[in-house]
Amino acid sequence: MEETILSLKGEGASLRIRGERGGNGWRFRREGGEWRGDLRDALRSLDPSCLAMRPVEVHPFFSHTIWEWLKFASAEGRQIDGEDWERLLKRDNPVFRAASLIRDARRMVLISGAGLSVDSGLKDFRPPSGWWRNIDPRTVATVDALELSYDLFHEFYSERIRQLRNVVPHRGYAILAEWERRGFLACVCTQNVDRLHHLAGNRTVHELHGTIREFRCHACGAPAAEEAFLEKRKCRCGGKLRPNVVLFGESLPSEAWNRSLGAIREADLLLVVGTSLQVAPVNQLPFLTRGKLVFINTEETGHEGRFDVCVRGRALDGLEAIEAWLTGT
Repeated sequence: MEETILSLKGEGASLRIRGERGGNGWRFRREGGEWRGDLRDALRSLDPSCLAMRPVEVHPFFSHTIWEWLKFASAEGRQIDGEDWERLLKRDNPVFRAASLIRDARRMVLISGAGLSVDSGLKDFRPPSGWWRNIDPRTVATVDALELSYDLFHEFYSERIRQLRNVVPHRGYAILAEWERRGFLACVCTQNVDRLHHLAGNRTVHELHGTIREFRCHACGAPAAEEAFLEKRKCRCGGKLRPNVVLFGESLPSEAWNRSLGAIREADLLLVVGTSLQVAPVNQLPFLTRGKLVFINTEETGHEGRFDVCVRGRALDGLEAIEAWLTGT
């Protein structure tokens, strides 16, 4: 679906650059023109006279690229009315405001959910189009299913495990790991069980729902290998093997919960990325902080009014856009 990237209006004239996100990223075109793979190319193709027009809409994800284009135009001596541009690209731009809060934060903490992993190729189970529409997690990811319908339980988790084999962290994960290295990010509190944060390089990660990359016996708790689970072997004690994830109805790991709660209460900025805020008790955590709240998510959740800044869109796009303002790239 095409989206407006930049819209300009003048006396009796208008101009619009459109963008479209596909499986290989974004492409851009002046309305009615040819598609280009780089927004900078589309901007450079515009007639300089368009800068006399008034900007009426800017896509937040591409605000930094447009800002850099304007700086170049100003350096060449072209006349630009800066007030409207300043408002759209900075003051009213949630991406710029999120970047400003991150830059100024002394202790930022991240809460991440399944939406962060979508651009790595993992299926998001929450939206209506996701995998959960075919399989109700309340009938599969439960202790009852493990104990009474083990074949279904095993098939469900085996598919999820196999799906992970060719999955690698996308650039958004790398940005989060880099923020930790640069001192922007104190720790990660994640609902995800895929360990992509670890693979990307984050060091302080609290796994609130456990991990699907480790296994144990449901009866005695003894650790087990992935191969043993996939082959449906039993533990030496005769118990059934399971991933080390939190099933519906089980308590969250106390250490991960307590460390997350402590970090969130100490944070002056909480960044919440890719979660629908539907699953208790993690959905309570964002509102236990006294710090600022920034939310990046594709779909509306009904909680947006409780955040200081909301960035609507895919997690990867939002993180890349924020990083552009932080680093000037």
